Amino acid sequence: MSSSFCGAIISPQGFFVDQHMVNVVDKIALRRYRHVDKNLLQYFRLIGEVGFTLCLIIGGSLLLGIFLDRKLGTRAVFSIVLGIMGVVAAFVRITTLVTSDQEKEKETKNNGEGSDN
Repeated sequence: MSSSFCGAIISPQGFFVDQHMVNVVDKIALRRYRHVDKNLLQYFRLIGEVGFTLCLIIGGSLLLGIFLDRKLGTRAVFSIVLGIMGVVAAFVRITTLVTSDQEKEKETKNNGEGSDN
């Protein structure tokens, strides 16, 4: 339980704290947490997008290869070829996702620094 006197707060530990300083510290802490949460959510979004892309492209190409092998009566020729092509295509797509995300992050940083001046 804390008591106040003329805009100041006496904390439970007996420290005399100015209310204005408490508000400033709270605002700084909130800015830091918002920044961390925003970056953390961006990384989770990117990880999810990479995982979904891997599953979709590689899984789709393998399923198509299996379907073609069964229809045409070949032994895993299309499965192997389309599986390899799917892996290559997935990693090309992931590379473009990551580089475009990094470019957006650099642009955001540059725009933020330019507006401070």
